[in-house]
Amino acid sequence: MANPLYQKHIISINDLSREDLELVLATAAKLKANPQPELLKHKVIASCFFEASTRHPPLF
Repeated sequence: MANPLYQKHIISINDLSREDLELVLATAAKLKANPQPELLKHKVIASCFFEASTRHPPLF
């Protein structure tokens, strides 16, 4: 079965159906139970923040 979230841009939780959210949570549980430390080896990961946080003090 194809992953319905493949190449889908998720901007808000409202972009997910209940089934989509259940798939995300099930996948997260599977990854947590079976970690793969080499999966992202030699990869660059970036988090982009476009607005100031209202929950945490400024980091910069």
